[in-house]
Amino acid sequence: MGGLFGKLVRQVKNLFSSEKVDNLNHALAQVQQQLSNLQQDLESLTRNVPKQIEQSLQKQLSDINSSKINSLEKDIVQIQQQITHLQQQLEYLSANIPNQTEEILHKYLTNSNSVTLSSPQIQLNKKIFAPTEEIQVSFLALSTYASNAWIGIIRSDIPHGSESVNDQHDLTFQHLNGRTSGYLVFKAPTQKGSYDFRMHDTDSNGQEVCFVSFEVQ
Repeated sequence: MGGLFGKLVRQVKNLFSSEKVDNLNHALAQVQQQLSNLQQDLESLTRNVPKQIEQSLQKQLSDINSSKINSLEKDIVQIQQQITHLQQQLEYLSANIPNQTEEILHKYLTNSNSVTLSSPQIQLNKKIFAPTEEIQVSFLALSTYASNAWIGIIRSDIPHGSESVNDQHDLTFQHLNGRTSGYLVFKAPTQKGSYDFRMHDTDSNGQEVCFVSFEVQ
């Protein structure tokens, strides 16, 4: 019995010998070191991954914004080109249509096969204007009128008929200079009220031959 107990004691001492304890301590230290390394890696990931994601997102947004800006800039350039083209067309029409219209009217009136104009005419594109607004007046006149025939702005309350009376009250006027058709450009009066454009066959005690009324408001 005593011999068996002594054998067990020796086996237990062998299990817990200093060498094996050292080996276990060493293995434990390695495990702890690995755990420490893993913890450091985890902390590094925790710190850096959100920053990397943020940087990636910012780059993607920057690329998207840059693409949109480039597209918008191209659209703006195209729109500006279209506006420039339209402005050029408008300038051409503004410069040429009145002259072309005058030429067509003149050819019509002087063509032997066309109907002879029997009465003069004054036309406006509208009847209400703001003070000092530009007014374009189209006219047809008889070829028998004097070269100093004229069209002027007179207040509507001035009696019609006499060129000499109108001449005393006109606010502004222009001679036709022998033209039988065309356009004249006036400025609306500064004062609000009712006015006429009146045509006269001469500037020397002639007659008022036609008129058209308009308002300044």
